[in-house]
Amino acid sequence: MNSIINQTPSATSAALVLSVAEAAERLKTSQWMIYKLIRERKLVTIKIGSRRLVPSLDLDAYVDNLRIVELRGHHA
Repeated sequence: MNSIINQTPSATSAALVLSVAEAAERLKTSQWMIYKLIRERKLVTIKIGSRRLVPSLDLDAYVDNLRIVELRGHHA
């Protein structure tokens, strides 16, 4: 018997990579800020063809690192 599984968005179904625009939207910031973080090597990116993409895991790691810095009382 086949059963229908209710599919809801979850961490496992999140996009593997994000465009710069999507990364900016996810961080609630501008694309300019994302490019600045990339230039400063604070945010890891990959290239696929001519597209510059931000791996979701690296975006999450960046935010986690900011949280750690804040918790320790240092300025990012």
